[in-house]
Amino acid sequence: MDSRGRRSLIMRIEFKRSGGFGNIPRSGTWDTDAMPSEDARELTQLVDAASFFNQPQELRSGGADKFQYTIRVDREGKTHTVQADERALPANLAPLVKKLEAAAGKH
Repeated sequence: MDSRGRRSLIMRIEFKRSGGFGNIPRSGTWDTDAMPSEDARELTQLVDAASFFNQPQELRSGGADKFQYTIRVDREGKTHTVQADERALPANLAPLVKKLEAAAGKH
């Protein structure tokens, strides 16, 4: 808890999807300290498995009609943003994107 009695933020994720053939956007923001611990643990594991903070800021493959993703993670005083299109997603980042995309559809 911080000095005001609030729980401190462990990790915050912002996700945006745009583009694609139908251009149906999705977005969401999640704070791991405001969700069930099991869900927070899963997101943390996906971020770690993706080596998110070691990913380049841009991953592009070229071409049209692809989904574009922007993911920003704030964790332990560090912030990193990755912008990628669906064809350029590395295999270790794809599970995180899939989870966030599904969760954004429920927002």
